[in-house]
Amino acid sequence: MKNVVCIKWGEKYSAEYVNRLYGMVQRQLSLPHRFVCLTEDSTGIDSVIETLPLIRTDLKHSYTKLQLFLNPLHDIQGQILFLDLDTVILNSIDDLFLHKPEAKFIGLHEWFDDFLGSSTFRFEAGQFPFVLEEWDKSVKNRFIEEHIFDAATKETNLQYHDLNSFPPEVYRGDQEWITKALRDKGEPIEWYPDGWLLSYKWHVETGKPFMDSKSITFHGLPKPHEVTDIDWVKENWR
Repeated sequence: MKNVVCIKWGEKYSAEYVNRLYGMVQRQLSLPHRFVCLTEDSTGIDSVIETLPLIRTDLKHSYTKLQLFLNPLHDIQGQILFLDLDTVILNSIDDLFLHKPEAKFIGLHEWFDDFLGSSTFRFEAGQFPFVLEEWDKSVKNRFIEEHIFDAATKETNLQYHDLNSFPPEVYRGDQEWITKALRDKGEPIEWYPDGWLLSYKWHVETGKPFMDSKSITFHGLPKPHEVTDIDWVKENWR
């Protein structure tokens, strides 16, 4: 079974983002699949979209993604392809399931560092429960939780840190923890090919070619609803 899963938490993204991601997936994924949105508030989400409640309501901001590794995760079985809500899909995403079918975990290689960019990744449901278990054991109740306002993006980010450890440990988002948890257990992370999954900030705005990519991630600012005067956004983000 192939599952496309997204998460809507809090008020950062409206229900419109879920509805539009669903529309893009239906147009650009020809493989039989199930589309699921995990959320604590399904208000405004189109009735054709399957919604399931967040199981771990204590997880906040991007760290809500850690519950994807629960075993079980509701009744979801088979491959999970996670997509961030600020994703604009340009071309077929069939290969996000078909590429390296033997890979236990595959995702976007962060553009400027050696860890997972967690806007897009695929794994088998229930295979890596230790990602969340180790978080609960090692970080959740031991590290300091700090909310940091980013003036550039006008967003509040959540950071966990233990500055008394040696070396100091700091997690600025879920992707750093997921990368560490997998590597600590010796689980290889495979990467999607360069050019498949690009950044609006680092590729589009800097003039690099992008129209042959599978998707564009709008991390930071602007968000897709703020650039709807651009033709390729209007044509695809719907």
